Amino acid sequence: MAKTKIRFPLIPARLDFSDKRQGFWALLGGLILAGLGSLTMPSIFSPGAWVNAVIVLGVIVGVINAFNKEALTFLITALSATFMLSVLASSQAFPYAVMQLFSSVSYLLAAASVVVSLKVVYALTR
Repeated sequence: MAKTKIRFPLIPARLDFSDKRQGFWALLGGLILAGLGSLTMPSIFSPGAWVNAVIVLGVIVGVINAFNKEALTFLITALSATFMLSVLASSQAFPYAVMQLFSSVSYLLAAASVVVSLKVVYALTR
């Protein structure tokens, strides 16, 4: 009986940063960590430390995520989502945990959009 190798389609065999899957997984991982952390971390750490951690995650997402072709689309969607989430986080219509979640995701997307916008400016000046 021949031994067959089991392949996992979600885990790439090698990391190729020209592929778009790493950007998707980085954004999804950042959103999950920001969401879970916003519910648990502010009670453990100071809020400033948590904001710094989410901003570092956003910078990592911005570096990995957008390439030249989809950078403008990413910027438009990330900036509109950041704006809407920060408006919703400042309203008093939601419980405190949901407002923390909105704030964390808006910090993540804001940091990612700053990095992507710097990439676009650099590409335009070359």
